[in-house]
Amino acid sequence: MLKVGAKYHIPTTTFNAWFYYLSLSNEEKAFIDKNPAMFIDYRRKSDNVVVINDFNHPEWFNKSFLKMPDTIYWLDGTSHNIDDWEFDPVTGQVVDGKGGKPLISGVYRAYANSLREMAHYKDLKSKWSSGGISSSEEIYLDAAQGSILSSSMATAARTGADEVSALAKIASQELQEIWSKIDFTSYTALAPYEVEALFASQGITQAQFIDTFQAETDQIVAKMNASAQEFENLDKQLQEVIEKTVATDTQFAKEFRQWKAEM
Repeated sequence: MLKVGAKYHIPTTTFNAWFYYLSLSNEEKAFIDKNPAMFIDYRRKSDNVVVINDFNHPEWFNKSFLKMPDTIYWLDGTSHNIDDWEFDPVTGQVVDGKGGKPLISGVYRAYANSLREMAHYKDLKSKWSSGGISSSEEIYLDAAQGSILSSSMATAARTGADEVSALAKIASQELQEIWSKIDFTSYTALAPYEVEALFASQGITQAQFIDTFQAETDQIVAKMNASAQEFENLDKQLQEVIEKTVATDTQFAKEFRQWKAEM
């Protein structure tokens, strides 16, 4: 499947792939290297079936030996059973099975989705180009491309903002835990307030250690959210304009909505 995807430029995701990367042609390797988001190969480090075929282990792959593209996502384990992969029940993303975290970031996934949608668009354009593109078809194609680019940027911006917010929250909680472990009463030679004053004289205070960090991360999160909101507002405006433009032709309006639904 990976070779077919690389040859015909089709976004491809595989699990436990029995695949020898040296079978790729130079053109196929170049396409994967240039478009890594289109190709995802989930593997177990000690898969007891695939290892027989291509020395399935991350330490055995490198650019000088097997010329392996950076598209493999490795997990611990020996199973070759597809049922042993774990998925987030809400998002459908593959998770690591330990902390339940997605293997691929949301921003990367948004980018991969935009590539898939653009491939769908290019297929449609190629099909129409064979007979010459009419003015109505040109409007339709422009609307389709604009819709993909606008929604993809808005999705990537919002996903990035949400991920930064989640990371900031985790970092803040971990910092609070570190601070809470400082026991000012454990120094028996000094009173707790004297120990705390000694720490403060060296710049180690809750205000400096936690509050300053939270203020900085809050500012970053606010900027990311503001940027995401601007992209979402722009996307909404563009989609409204696209709908109005396409609606001038009833037949194309119907096809446009069907095309969007299929994506």
